[in-house]
Amino acid sequence: MRTPIAAAVAALFVTAPALAADATLSEVVVPGSHEAALTQADPQPWAHSQVSREGVTVLGGPAQSNPNRLLDLMPSVNVESADGYGLSATRNLNLRGKGDFHMTRNVEGLPLTGTGHGAADMFDLENVADFELYRGAMPAGAGLGVSNTTGATNMTLRRPEDKFGVEFRQSFGTENFRRTFTRVDSGRIGPSGTSFFVSASDMQADKWKGAGLSGDRSNFTFGLSQPFANGAKFELFALSNHNEAHTYRAMNYAQMQNRDSWRTWDYDTTLNPAAGQRQNWYGFNRVVQDDKALIANVVLPVGNDGRITFRPYYWKNDGYTLSANGNNVRRWDIVHEAKGFTAQYDLKISSALDLTAGYWWMDMESPPPPVYQKDYAPTASGDLVWSKWAVLSKHGEHQFRSPFLQLTGRAGGTTLSGGVRLHQQVQPSFSYYQTAGLPDVPYDAVWANNPAIDPWQQVAAKTFREWLPNLSLRHELRHELALTAPPRSRRLGTGGVDLQQQPRCLCRQGRHPAAGLCGAAAGNLRQLRPRPALRRRSPFARAESVLQPLARQGGQPLRSAGERQLLPERRARHRHGRRAGGELPLRRRPVGDLRTVVQPLLVRRRHSGHERRRDPGRRQAGSELGARPGQVRPRLEA
Repeated sequence: MRTPIAAAVAALFVTAPALAADATLSEVVVPGSHEAALTQADPQPWAHSQVSREGVTVLGGPAQSNPNRLLDLMPSVNVESADGYGLSATRNLNLRGKGDFHMTRNVEGLPLTGTGHGAADMFDLENVADFELYRGAMPAGAGLGVSNTTGATNMTLRRPEDKFGVEFRQSFGTENFRRTFTRVDSGRIGPSGTSFFVSASDMQADKWKGAGLSGDRSNFTFGLSQPFANGAKFELFALSNHNEAHTYRAMNYAQMQNRDSWRTWDYDTTLNPAAGQRQNWYGFNRVVQDDKALIANVVLPVGNDGRITFRPYYWKNDGYTLSANGNNVRRWDIVHEAKGFTAQYDLKISSALDLTAGYWWMDMESPPPPVYQKDYAPTASGDLVWSKWAVLSKHGEHQFRSPFLQLTGRAGGTTLSGGVRLHQQVQPSFSYYQTAGLPDVPYDAVWANNPAIDPWQQVAAKTFREWLPNLSLRHELRHELALTAPPRSRRLGTGGVDLQQQPRCLCRQGRHPAAGLCGAAAGNLRQLRPRPALRRRSPFARAESVLQPLARQGGQPLRSAGERQLLPERRARHRHGRRAGGELPLRRRPVGDLRTVVQPLLVRRRHSGHERRRDPGRRQAGSELGARPGQVRPRLEA
């Protein structure tokens, strides 16, 4: 870049009489460096933030595995973990006052994983090029997944490097933390330009309180890139990840009122042989996960201004959890499988107008909710003795079919973007079975015992369709100041839908049948069809409005006397509070490389009367997770 030094030197020679007539100066260019920003400039007309490659390295910390840590400097986000490395599954991400269970976490724009259990920290962050977050409304092709009413994140993977290289990273820390990471890049090979990388990591750390491991993780990743002469490109990523950890013990409400006295509360370090206490040994409270994933990316140019992108993907998760449940230890075998693809056509109509049209297809195996669970009785010697099947069921598949369209135009400093997505989902069927007397055999073998159907827990499959329009405007006032205004209409600017609600089947033997809410008459089973909550999200001021329909019989509302008795309570229970708030991140660099960030986040909640009357003695908390109303979070960013 041209610097004032060049101008000063030129002026000096001009003023020197003896040399001015004969001297001819060439351009003097002094190379300079600029500071690598943690977050990248964001020209999109959405509540959107992006972390650069440098930011991923800094914010990821020594563990370089937890993507939640990359969100820590973003507006309206509160990230907390039970340990300083971010390894524990006991963690929280609170976005604009809402938890992260209904947040879509995509990789390469693909909903690679489901929701709830599994797929935690699958990628080494050294293999991540950048990371982005949508906090409210989003374009039609973003946030694809099971549920995005909280928001959506997307991780772009780092491609193979053009030159051969080897990376090695070794980390140590307190709580016996250690991590080794290695990556080898082949560089471009021969005239074909093929390149690939392989990476591997191994990490382990103890829990920050109590006995056991906060994480024991190993990862292997492979990436391949093949360009073609016509501008086409083929990319492939494959991953294998293993992770296991011991869980933290939750406090009850009374303990939370005296946290100083209970701060070391956790599962027992040694096995207590007393009956009723054995299940609280830390060895009986753990989680194990194994993930396999495959992503392909095919890019085909169409003319000078068009491009077709096809991305198939596959994910398989096998694992289990052990947890204390009453006097027993409950085992939940978790098996997920998802396969799908996105097909997208991008066209640059003009220098100021872009068009995107695409289609998303995915089939996903449950859970949630759990397909089956088993209870075991712990012995004084530390063994687990068979007790019973706690849950036994058959589930169908979640099916997603979703075309989308987005049009973005620019004029000067103003950007206007609008689009629509048709969200189509098949909510699977759920059939639960009576478990009394069934032996301890694998899930596939238990059906040889002909378990009886539980007539009160049957749900038929159902298809949902919802149009999701979006519209947003951005106007740049000056280089570092812009105004973004997505509409706050109930329909416009929604950007997402939550149809993932676990359809609990919902007539259980006892209170509901006794009240006449559901039942069998003259041998004819009345099958309930729960309709999931449909959340339509606006960007902030009306962050979420929820419609929670009741169960229906054969598509018609139930009209029994028992239903009329229970309806007021159910309406109170499902009435959703409204939230309103605002965010204003302010940054100032007082000295050198130290930057102060003050981020006031005010969220005001108004809950239903039922929520306010809930018995406080039933509340539980593991650690103090979640944003607090009116919280101001100053921090230092180096």
